[in-house]
Amino acid sequence: MDAQKILSKADEIEAARQAGWLVGRRAEPARRRSTRTTPAGARKADSGPRPFGVQGRGPPAVSRQRLTTPLHSSVTADQERRGRNDFQRFVMVLVCVHALSGTDMRHLLLTDLDLSRERLIVRRPGKRHIIYLDELTYRCASAWLRGGHRRWPVTTNPHLLINRWTAVDTTHSPIGAAFTNIFRPTGLTMPTLRQDRIRDEAFEVDDPLHLMRLFGISSQTAMRYITAAHPERTAKLPR
Repeated sequence: MDAQKILSKADEIEAARQAGWLVGRRAEPARRRSTRTTPAGARKADSGPRPFGVQGRGPPAVSRQRLTTPLHSSVTADQERRGRNDFQRFVMVLVCVHALSGTDMRHLLLTDLDLSRERLIVRRPGKRHIIYLDELTYRCASAWLRGGHRRWPVTTNPHLLINRWTAVDTTHSPIGAAFTNIFRPTGLTMPTLRQDRIRDEAFEVDDPLHLMRLFGISSQTAMRYITAAHPERTAKLPR
């Protein structure tokens, strides 16, 4: 199947998704999808090269248990609106919603994003963290893939986030310091926004396991955020 047919199939999947169906799974009627989901299963990442922006269909998406805490999205929505293009909006959502670091984003591969399963795999040393896409992230990821495919349809760089230089780089190098420049007009740094996102979640849910599952952070890091957010509840814990 050539790239044009695959993109046509992706259009059909997106249309079905908007109508309430996605790869044979009924969506929840008249209710906005939650931004809080927990893994119910995992599979090996798709292997083999594919054109930039072309997604494989894959098997049906697995059902997921939804977490109940709503996302405080005022800052997130403001940052997303500040993005001047698909690349900036996607990066802002990855940082402000999912608390990814610059290192996380630089090493994302095109095959790590699976729109049919609505998930993104973040590979870290010795482990991997699975992000299940909320509606905003899905929309930004889909727009970035389509825009990237239009700009660089024959690039062989396997990374998910590329630019006009890395798209033609035969060494397949990851993107450089472009992430920092995105947040400079906001007056906030990327690490600050990432930390604020995790801290905001810690204020809402004083459960370190929740933070570990949602952001893929270690138990020690999760406890530091819980302690900072709820000092009165953790003052008597053994150290």
